[in-house]
Amino acid sequence: RRWFVQPHALYGLPGTFDRDVTIVIYELVNENYLAKDLPVNRIMPIGTLRDFASKMGINPNSGKNVSAIKESLKRLKNTLVDSEETFFDNKKRRYVSISFRLLAGVGFADEEEDGIKHEANFVIFDEMLLSNLNTGYVMVIDVDCLRSLKSNIAKQLYAHLAYRFYVETQDGDEWWAADYDWLAIHLGIKRWNELWRAKQQLQDAHEELKELGYISDYRWDGWRVLYRPGLVWQGEQLRRRSGKANISID
Repeated sequence: RRWFVQPHALYGLPGTFDRDVTIVIYELVNENYLAKDLPVNRIMPIGTLRDFASKMGINPNSGKNVSAIKESLKRLKNTLVDSEETFFDNKKRRYVSISFRLLAGVGFADEEEDGIKHEANFVIFDEMLLSNLNTGYVMVIDVDCLRSLKSNIAKQLYAHLAYRFYVETQDGDEWWAADYDWLAIHLGIKRWNELWRAKQQLQDAHEELKELGYISDYRWDGWRVLYRPGLVWQGEQLRRRSGKANISID
């Protein structure tokens, strides 16, 4: 099983800013549909780009920020993802290989397309992602906690831990172990060959997540890192069960 993300010749690969844009998109999904028990529409209005910037926590009056959001949405639309043996087909009872885009389309207010002027900003979801949303195949994260983190590595690790803790610690296991190579790939960071450099690279993120309470402890075992869930993660799961989570995100 593997994921391959193909960069666009003009827009390149998504980065940390695009992650923050994606989170706002799924915040809107939660507010407009999931929290109201409504099916998610394939085409979703996203409001003004200034309001979008406010949700991201950046200056909404900055033309540079607004332009960056538009550029990011175009990058997400043009990023092709190829997954092999990753998605499970319930009808065929087997894993399948598919290709999809992070967004199937975007549109901006007052811009014309095929001679038609758009009245609002909107995104169009890929059918595969839309299916996941409408079948409840989502991961719960607390965006307030996520945005309180300063380190981009901590933010990336937070999202992975949210899912891995949920999957790996359900059978009574107190720890989740991750190989450093796996972390380097999934966090999008440089892979070091010296263990002391690897530890130094992740030190700030580890300590920030521990201070937040998302992990209660962590330790290195050779080239593996072991993580134990903290009270903040456990609180997320309580809200997950009660339906009071801040956001549901694919």
